[in-house]
Amino acid sequence: MSSKKLLLSIAAVLAAILAYGQTLHLRKDKLKVKEAMALITENTGCQFIYASGDIDTTRTVSLNASSLHQALQQSFEGQDLSFRVSGKSIIIKKEA
Repeated sequence: MSSKKLLLSIAAVLAAILAYGQTLHLRKDKLKVKEAMALITENTGCQFIYASGDIDTTRTVSLNASSLHQALQQSFEGQDLSFRVSGKSIIIKKEA
């Protein structure tokens, strides 16, 4: 592998790690999952990728999160979903 490709690979991994551990201060009670997702996007610049039928976006949740990971866990708790952060994308999938 060339040095340039190696450096690009390392940079991509570091970007994903930094996005996933991104510090947030989100505290909000009684909001819909759809609103929580909009709040996360507004505060991180991350966009969500998911199949529309996989997430109950009308469910009510409360956020008290200091990281992106916590905010995502609290937003999708009890919905049998998995999520992964890749750069500025949050990929959400229904568990099989």
